[in-house]
Amino acid sequence: MNKYLLTVLAAGMLGAFSPGLFARGSDGRTDEGPSEVNQKNAGDTGEDGCPEGFRLFDHDLLAGDPVCVPENPRRVASLPYTSYFYPFGVNLVGAWGLERDADNYPFIADWIFEGTTDIGWPPNPEVLIELGPDLMIFNSRHASDIRDELEAVGPLVVFESGRTTWQDMHRFNGAVLGQAELAEAQIETYEKRVREVRNVLNERLGDVGGTAISVVHMTGSGGLYLLGEGFAPVSVVNDIGFRLPDSIDKPFDRMNISEEKINEVDGDVLFVLGSVGGPKAQRAEGNRLFNEMMEKPIWRTLDVFRNDAIYFKSDYWLKSNILTAHMVIDELAEMFGVEMETPNPFL
Repeated sequence: MNKYLLTVLAAGMLGAFSPGLFARGSDGRTDEGPSEVNQKNAGDTGEDGCPEGFRLFDHDLLAGDPVCVPENPRRVASLPYTSYFYPFGVNLVGAWGLERDADNYPFIADWIFEGTTDIGWPPNPEVLIELGPDLMIFNSRHASDIRDELEAVGPLVVFESGRTTWQDMHRFNGAVLGQAELAEAQIETYEKRVREVRNVLNERLGDVGGTAISVVHMTGSGGLYLLGEGFAPVSVVNDIGFRLPDSIDKPFDRMNISEEKINEVDGDVLFVLGSVGGPKAQRAEGNRLFNEMMEKPIWRTLDVFRNDAIYFKSDYWLKSNILTAHMVIDELAEMFGVEMETPNPFL
């Protein structure tokens, strides 16, 4: 049951919103719709059950009932990060992890901080009430425990964050914001760049699938996990056509790698992703832990170690968005000496 009907009706009656979160370079529209509570008061609603200025949003990945959302949202709050909305030109009034986000994507650092308040994790309803968002977009992992409180603040759209890819999330955000066509066009550009790398490497190597690449996540406690192609960087590796470890048979596998199983990550190239330290120390702390790990004798038993083909990558490789996908393409292209005809559209 959604508790934000009064907020929705008030916003529709006021007709004007506080300045702040405006979609830059887009029409700022959203794709959303009502839950059971919103469908009351039929005299004030349209055929879709939403008040004037709002529309019904439904989606396969929407957790819960269809939701009424503003057609032109001006004050959007969200978890995950602000960077996930940069491709749509939407600057958030509220998000989480601003410093980490800026450290991961320094080319949009100023944009990330512009007019955005850190709402905490889990999101703090009191902070959100002060911000007065006209639309909130959260994933189920962040919102499920306090959903009732969030729905009392304003229109809430919850993304089912179970086993979904970065493409799923990008398409969902585009649909919520009324920019589904733009989201699809951006994914097509990604796919075009993937084909460019694949075609060059197939010509050069005969078959890019003959090159084995593993991607592992290193935790602050020293744990090591082999990632499947459901994770953004691995999906890029897989889309280009590189061979993934045989031990990964499900896209969202995150297999614990003990010293006894260290051979599972051997191959031609190994990427070690670090997500350790504070928001401004991801790279430094990750590099320190990575170097300590590489001192263990067990690594010397691997061909990938002897061939000096193990590379540390920082926290941004663990983010499931299109910015990371393009950055991974850029880094793989540089590593294998591929000149890209189609540039990264976000740089």
